[in-house]
Amino acid sequence: MRLVVDLATHILGDPKIIQVEKTPPLNNLTAMNGKYVIPIPEGTDLEIDTTSVVVPMSGTAVSSLAYANLLAQHTEFNHVYFNPLLTKEDVGQMDLSGSFVDPILGVSMEVRAQSGRPGTDPNEGQAPGSTAALAANDAMNPVRPGSILTIPISIAVATSGVGSDNFLVWWKIYEYETTQDIRSSYGKHANTNSPAIRSIKEVNQEPNDFKVYFTSDDHCDSWISVRRRVPFGLCEKTNAFRLLFINDNVTTKRYIATYGVLFK
Repeated sequence: MRLVVDLATHILGDPKIIQVEKTPPLNNLTAMNGKYVIPIPEGTDLEIDTTSVVVPMSGTAVSSLAYANLLAQHTEFNHVYFNPLLTKEDVGQMDLSGSFVDPILGVSMEVRAQSGRPGTDPNEGQAPGSTAALAANDAMNPVRPGSILTIPISIAVATSGVGSDNFLVWWKIYEYETTQDIRSSYGKHANTNSPAIRSIKEVNQEPNDFKVYFTSDDHCDSWISVRRRVPFGLCEKTNAFRLLFINDNVTTKRYIATYGVLFK
């Protein structure tokens, strides 16, 4: 399931849900000019009507309700942290100028990502659906992957300072394809007047060239590779963690629409 939201009303600070639809099959392309999507975790029973709210983020916002439902599906966990990547504050949870030790190569690398332009208003200037791990740069040795790193995420308050050693990560990634804006009166494209269409593409959430990592080490020196919606444990409890998204595809950006972490 996913929600389609009008981008113009989002920029004005009052996003309007204009469509509720089933999650399309893999590789399906849907024109998304002037719109963006909010994906809903699999198995979630969410009722959407004219009173449903996208922002501000509160217990009644659709993303809050969706992740609460995900938490309810995994009774072994007590809490959920999530980031819908819809506002300036959401993007502020990403360390877009940070660095990390590559989990495979063991060498320091800088984050290679893109996101919406920040504005002075919490919603102004943000472009939901624009946060992406860039394509890998294979012109360098070693190859520099696209990457997104979160800031340290504290769970101390939720766990009363005890921390947690059991987690589960859920995320949703997309790809986009954009056609050319063509207006021509001669040659191959004679009498053609077609606008650029930006289409969202439903993709495999765990392709071989895309990995997600978890660490309780604020220095980003050591990482645990995690699977989507698969619980994992640590050797000791932690009150904070970071996530790292790595894109090794050399031709394609991977857009992250949202992610969440369940913990005890």
